[in-house]
Amino acid sequence: MESKKFFIKNKQILWWGIPFLAALAVVLPLLLKDGIPFGNDASFHLSRVVSIAEGLKNGIFLPGVYADYFNGYGYGNGLFYPDFFLYIPAVLSLLGMPAITAYKAFLILLTGAMACTMYLSVKSVWRSDFAASASTVLYLLCSFHTTDLYQRSSVGELLAFVFLPLIVAGFWQVVYGEKEKWPLLFSGFSGLVLSHVLTAVLMGGFAAVFLLFNIPRLAALGKAALWSIVLTLFFLLPMLEQLVVNPVWGDTGLLGSISDWAVPFKNLILAIPQSIGEKYVPPAGIGLALTLLIIAGLFFNRSDRLVQILSLSGLFLLFCASVYFPWHLFENVLSTLQFPWRFYLFISVFWCFASGRIIESMTEKRENQVIIAAIAAGIMFIAYFANVAYTYKNYAQMVVNTYPTFAAGCEYLPEDVTLSHIQESQKNHQSTVKRTNYSLYKIELERNGSNELPLIYYSGYEAMLNGNRVEVYRNVNGMAEVAVNETGMLIVQYKGTPLRRVSETISLMGVIVGIALLFKNRRKENDQNDRKVLSSQ
Repeated sequence: MESKKFFIKNKQILWWGIPFLAALAVVLPLLLKDGIPFGNDASFHLSRVVSIAEGLKNGIFLPGVYADYFNGYGYGNGLFYPDFFLYIPAVLSLLGMPAITAYKAFLILLTGAMACTMYLSVKSVWRSDFAASASTVLYLLCSFHTTDLYQRSSVGELLAFVFLPLIVAGFWQVVYGEKEKWPLLFSGFSGLVLSHVLTAVLMGGFAAVFLLFNIPRLAALGKAALWSIVLTLFFLLPMLEQLVVNPVWGDTGLLGSISDWAVPFKNLILAIPQSIGEKYVPPAGIGLALTLLIIAGLFFNRSDRLVQILSLSGLFLLFCASVYFPWHLFENVLSTLQFPWRFYLFISVFWCFASGRIIESMTEKRENQVIIAAIAAGIMFIAYFANVAYTYKNYAQMVVNTYPTFAAGCEYLPEDVTLSHIQESQKNHQSTVKRTNYSLYKIELERNGSNELPLIYYSGYEAMLNGNRVEVYRNVNGMAEVAVNETGMLIVQYKGTPLRRVSETISLMGVIVGIALLFKNRRKENDQNDRKVLSSQ
């Protein structure tokens, strides 16, 4: 009996140990190399981390407006792009870790987290440690994860890799399994909303389509949706408020039309380095090994509904990412998507989730299953190595953040603002403004009437002049402005709108109530287990 327990325990260590080694291999370049590759969005996300850390240093949590951007004119990135999880590297930075090192530590943490969520999610559906382990290894090695980690530096999508498996498992459990497991679904969606809004919107669309065919479980799904909204309301409501009262640039079109980025056939599947494919297309297709597994799954797993749904959904999204999809008909509606190959994220999650189960169904012998999984992982590891080697060879290494206040495409500037006006305004206000305590501005007003302030307008600024509150409003240039009948020192600070404060209170109350219910349910389960033990005696 003891030897059996030892064997089972060691098998469990093995199934967890293999994904751990795969995760270690994936992040090894981050551990061994100085800095990071100068990826597409590396400066943008690093500057977010630094700005959040500066806010925390001055006692400001969830600043909303990054005060140090545009030479102190402020940029409302935090109102539109969730910052919640970036507090991890920001706190590490405050503890003395260099910003780049804190950022790398965060990327390593995300890699471990995505391995854990995929493993636990797959196991919760199929009760198989082998399927969970195989799916997790392929998930870590999938080409789009490599792209996001080393080339695109897309923190939002890397966070999405953590939460999407929970949503897949949660939906399946609620609709076809145990509806009491709806917290899995709401945890996934809450995390996704606070990671990457665009991915959350797309996943919400997929979920809505899925829901049309599963109306009977609407109550459980509605419960998950309600809790997700409550817990993320502190971000969602202020974002929607700003979009209504102070519309922003949005997609600027600098990258061309979405149809320009549709993927040619030769780049769809093969995980080949960027130099062989089209310039600026991600360095790898979805991967030959993963594609072959999915095709096999359509034949070997005909009775497994989830495998069929995930496989066919991925194939449809792969078609959508290609040049064969009529993107020119949807350019106005879907321009915010920017790149059709964003669907690679969902394809990677869906196909990797199903892959372990597919391998398990191809043969009954565990040894053969292990061989198939090892071959698939080996092919994907070769592609991973080729792409990472290419990236480190062809991209500059970023040891310090060369652009500490990089606003990327400036999508969150108010629509009336022009960069030329900001530059002109900066020349005129050099000697009249002083910024202290991160987001506290002292501005010398030298005349009565309307005064344009050296601040980009976002709803939520508060101002005091000689002890009296002054209304801050948006002028025709999209800048903050005040109308006064006296001169003096104007003190301005971004504190957020009343609606933002209400939403923060609701979310905080939701957290408190949720924790209380969790303890209550746990106590109830323990009492039931105790009664079962007593009755059996």
